[in-house]
Amino acid sequence: MSPALPVPREQAARPGPWARRANIALVLLTAVVLPPLTFRAMPAWFPESYAQVLGTAAVLAVAAISLNLLMGYAGQISLGHAALLGAGAFTSGVVTSQLGLSMFIGLAAATVVGGLVALAIGVPALRLRGLYLAIVTLAFAVAMETSVFRWRQLTHGSVGIELPPRILGENYFAGPSDILAVLLVLLVLVWLLDVNVTRTRLGRAFKALRESEPVAQAFGVNVSRHKLLAFVLSGAIAGLAGAMLGHLSLAVNNEVFGFERLSLPIVLLVVVGGLGSRPGVVIAAFAFTLFPQLLANAPYLSSYHGWDIVVGAVLFIYTIARHPGGFAEIIAEARERRRARKAPIAVVEDEDDDISELGHVPRLPVMPRPERAAGPVATTEQLAGPILEVSDLTVRFGGLTAVDGAALQVDRGQIVGLIGPNGAGSPRP
Repeated sequence: MSPALPVPREQAARPGPWARRANIALVLLTAVVLPPLTFRAMPAWFPESYAQVLGTAAVLAVAAISLNLLMGYAGQISLGHAALLGAGAFTSGVVTSQLGLSMFIGLAAATVVGGLVALAIGVPALRLRGLYLAIVTLAFAVAMETSVFRWRQLTHGSVGIELPPRILGENYFAGPSDILAVLLVLLVLVWLLDVNVTRTRLGRAFKALRESEPVAQAFGVNVSRHKLLAFVLSGAIAGLAGAMLGHLSLAVNNEVFGFERLSLPIVLLVVVGGLGSRPGVVIAAFAFTLFPQLLANAPYLSSYHGWDIVVGAVLFIYTIARHPGGFAEIIAEARERRRARKAPIAVVEDEDDDISELGHVPRLPVMPRPERAAGPVATTEQLAGPILEVSDLTVRFGGLTAVDGAALQVDRGQIVGLIGPNGAGSPRP
């Protein structure tokens, strides 16, 4: 009886390009229409304060995607990502409040400036890695927070700068729900950009850098160039996230982009979500943002307000101890268990009519045992002598003489090698 094998996942029907484009269009349309419609049609159920919380979650998700691109894909550690967000926020603030331009121009300018600032960090990263790179990025973030972000001519000192949600001229967004719609659209676009990066040669080169730089270089990857590209692309997305945060809050100062308030939480989101997992870091961003609000606003949980920090720390320790891969590893394990439960059992009948349950793997055919070939048996005298003798050996590569007049003898059970100072040959011994 032939085995009933399931269809491989690679051969399963996949949605065509038009179906994928329709899904993307549907997601973008939902992100545009749903927030304003929901918060205006049902204000009693969804107060506009919820829009602020959801917008913050969307901003953190974009920031986590940017850091995941650098740490999860390219393997470059950064502890000062908040400096890149701050650069984008203050750039958009100058464009919208001081120059009077549109918020969308401010978002574009923040993206460009974030990439340029990340390029300045990426240059020393060409010679640093690991802990030293983390220290450099942390020092850069502290320097930006305590000096550049307090530059009175640009940021009004410690007071900060306003970021009005200007559409064009004197037209502004009506409220947080409209800004939330813009933020969700930007989150979807950044998600799609990250998807396209991972599917291209650039994304594969980033992952090769993460695994081993020498191996990546051996396969033709320009290590220096791709390191800089990883920093620039991550910094551009981080600058966009900073501008999104500024326009959601309507004003920012240097304290918003401190290490404890923003840089460290973003690193935790990437680690808990799973390094290299886009869905994991987005889920972590929304979970860590909405969980404190759940404790504060739920009728029976309001007395536990403030315990979210303790619960979050315990969950973080548990996740790292049991699932070092974060949410991504938990989701992958759940999928494997569900797939194992749904997989059909293949029943295979052998030649003796014995029934065997082998899952979805058919029984392997029984192969005959090879017989030892008959041959001459070596005598004791033959086994006692050397098995290899070499004398007056000369090896030349063009005009270079690598080995000249070498001699060696190899007895049974020995391993003999001839290695010179450069690892390729040896002069006369």
